[in-house]
Amino acid sequence: MWCRFTGSVDPRTLSWLLQSEWAESLSYEPGALISVVGASTKAEIAKIPAHDELEISRGLSRAARASNAWILMGGTHTGAARLVGRMMTDAPGVPCLGVAPWSHVDQRAELASSADSGVYTYTTGQHVDYQQGGGDEPGEDGAAAIRRPLEPRVTHFLLADRYREAGGDTRSAESNAHELRRAVENVLAPPASAARGGAVAATSSNPALGGGEAEAAAAAAAAAGRGSAASCPMVLVVMGGGV
Repeated sequence: MWCRFTGSVDPRTLSWLLQSEWAESLSYEPGALISVVGASTKAEIAKIPAHDELEISRGLSRAARASNAWILMGGTHTGAARLVGRMMTDAPGVPCLGVAPWSHVDQRAELASSADSGVYTYTTGQHVDYQQGGGDEPGEDGAAAIRRPLEPRVTHFLLADRYREAGGDTRSAESNAHELRRAVENVLAPPASAARGGAVAATSSNPALGGGEAEAAAAAAAAAGRGSAASCPMVLVVMGGGV
């Protein structure tokens, strides 16, 4: 399943998505959140010794199963996310949330055309990692963004698009993805003093959720007692640097 955010991330909408709209497919509420960050390239991950990778793999899958954890990771098939995807094959059924910039996703046009509960069979095996895209959405430096396949082991994708802020400045997809990841961490494992709320400005592509509809849905979820996700502890795992 996937959702595309085309505005600033609102905790109420994100909580509604995770606790209500996706509740059945996520199988269980998280007993912990394991947030994995680190290297963004295959070369950096290759520097991790094989025996260390094996121990990390065993530990991560065992910890996820023992604590009923959700995994939060990158959404594309590269770097730390690619490694975690390989590791989590030993832990089927564990929800894996993948966050990625929309402009970096290969086959995004096909995904967009299958929105609103449509089904699109994503063929990751046909794509080469770090394929240079020729699309119309530039990266941070104005050049064409690198297009990468989605990570097959991720169960739920949160894809952040660029958008224009109230002051007229354009917030990049990369920047919005960082904001989205922080929001997921704060919704599922909030600091003790954190206050939740804010103005809804996110849209979803699957299922369809416009700005006004998102606000109404979030309000309805809150009224039904589903306004915020259950709080759980978070463990940060750093693989290969890159933080």
